Amino acid sequence: METDAKQTGQKFDNAVVMGAGIAGLFTARIFSDFFKKVTLIDKDDLPNEALSRKGAAQGDHVHILLKQGQMILSRLFPGIDAELEKFNIPRVNWASESVWYNRFGASSPYLSQIETHSCSRILLEFIMRRFVTRIPNLQILSKTEAVGLYSINMGKTITGVQVKTSEGKEFTLESDLLVDACGRNSPLPHFLKSLGFGSPETISVESNLGYAGRLLKKPKNNPFAWKQVYVQLAPPENQRGGILIPIENDLWLVNLIGAGSDRPPVEEKAYLEFAKSLRKPDIYQAFVDF
Repeated sequence: METDAKQTGQKFDNAVVMGAGIAGLFTARIFSDFFKKVTLIDKDDLPNEALSRKGAAQGDHVHILLKQGQMILSRLFPGIDAELEKFNIPRVNWASESVWYNRFGASSPYLSQIETHSCSRILLEFIMRRFVTRIPNLQILSKTEAVGLYSINMGKTITGVQVKTSEGKEFTLESDLLVDACGRNSPLPHFLKSLGFGSPETISVESNLGYAGRLLKKPKNNPFAWKQVYVQLAPPENQRGGILIPIENDLWLVNLIGAGSDRPPVEEKAYLEFAKSLRKPDIYQAFVDF
């Protein structure tokens, strides 16, 4: 579709994307090149600043923007690198400024061009959303929930999605292409079943991991040889781990990780003891030394 549209200049009529998280924002941005109108809906009241939201329950935890992802982001959202810099987001060289404790030892620092921004998922989503709102043929409808599919020909053709606002107003968004980016809470399986298509097969892979996050104020002068650190689990002997990354506002974001029933606690003293129990002391020292 991309090749045909670019060669002929053709634009399709309407596309609808359900879910305004990072996947939905990427999808809507790409669709804006090929559709006359793109509508992005989300049942959350999307904030006008970088704040947690109910629909992105994992947003407060550690997320990593890898180099290839940053390159794609920069290509699709020209100018976003400069926008990230305005928020005083740190840069991390993955080879020389990171330490990774794996089951075989520690990674050795070396010179590399693999450098990326390091920020919270919450901030990245917020900045991407600001860029998307500037696209002329794209609208975002917040506090708007998909409640069903609109179909013709006895359900054989889906031509839109029925939505409902938080004020109770219901209407239909016509769509030549509908994409579900709602994640694990997607209503789409229920919609398909109600039309007689049956639900898609569900494949579940249990990672059997638990994690708990914490923010730390970063010292003005980092005394460590690293900017970020990852203590990997090394089962069966070591089923605890953790990751610490620098983010905006001179903060460290920490996730402690436990396998099986050994989950990190959320109470502060117990959380600190869990950090102390890791097979390498770096994350614990970030807590107690500053």
